[in-house]
Amino acid sequence: MRIGLLTGAVLWAWAAASSSARAATPAGDDLHHGYEMGAKVGAAEPLGSVAAGADLGPAAQAFVGYEFTEGIMPTVGIDAARWNSTGGSRWEIAALGGLRWYVLPSRVRPWGEGAAGIGQFVYDDDAIRGRVDIGLRLRLSAGLDVAVSKLVSASVQVGVNDLRTLGTTAYDDRWLDVGCGVDLTF
Repeated sequence: MRIGLLTGAVLWAWAAASSSARAATPAGDDLHHGYEMGAKVGAAEPLGSVAAGADLGPAAQAFVGYEFTEGIMPTVGIDAARWNSTGGSRWEIAALGGLRWYVLPSRVRPWGEGAAGIGQFVYDDDAIRGRVDIGLRLRLSAGLDVAVSKLVSASVQVGVNDLRTLGTTAYDDRWLDVGCGVDLTF
């Protein structure tokens, strides 16, 4: 149910951004390539053992990168998510390096991205049940950027996240995030 609501919100935001961009941007402009930075906010739906006693929570992401003419963009960024749970709160923060590929060279640009880095997941921040998982953080994302001008793009994305804990495989730290934001191209 919650994932359906999140998906509906993302599709609505994409439709609104897309219609605005078509009206505001002349056709045929080369709108991208070069340095890019962006920020996105949205929601994170816990999966697996993370979901036990946890609710939908906020998520945020910031990145910088350089897009080459072929539509390939190496990125570095920070991701964060937080959930309320029966034992306190759960949260995650990660530093990631990734590679994004823009599929179409146009105003409306779908993309895919893979990223890896280091992450820390904190379970139930009380002294009795608390636990901290640190390990390899992985993310697969797909999104859509809609150029509003040569400098600004509206963006929506969905991502699947996984933290591979060092030393134990007893927990599956996974979650789905959906968000929208703004990207700036220089």
